[in-house]
Amino acid sequence: AVANASYASGDIETLWHEPYVWACSPLFEGATADPVSIVTEPLTTGCSLRDGSLRRLEASGRPWQVVFSSGSLAAVQSAVRAGLGVGWLPKSAVLPEFRILGEAEGFPKIGAARIGLYRSAKSDSDAARVLAEFLCEHLRQPGDTLALAS
Repeated sequence: AVANASYASGDIETLWHEPYVWACSPLFEGATADPVSIVTEPLTTGCSLRDGSLRRLEASGRPWQVVFSSGSLAAVQSAVRAGLGVGWLPKSAVLPEFRILGEAEGFPKIGAARIGLYRSAKSDSDAARVLAEFLCEHLRQPGDTLALAS
């Protein structure tokens, strides 16, 4: 499986690093309000990157509250687009009309998630090996120096 290492543990072959950002709609006027209205995936979904980001936001003096959550990226994007709050999103999922928020607006840097290939120890067939090689060859981002070092 190709997955975000922030959601699971185990051996992973890194394919690329996906930067995450805070983003909002131009319609959203509450980026400086306390508490910050957050749009994200459900907090019950274990994600070390998201949890650390929210802890850093609070540690920086910015209390927050989740106003919308969904396991659907499209739903999270729609909620941000509608101006419900600040989204915690992969940079590749930031829509052109969104505004990325940073330290100047009181939002700490998030960092990047490690995306990689998980393989079961039982997947030692020729077909599984060929598929894994294909995925690594075609999904690995050649300019991602973090992925090449992992």
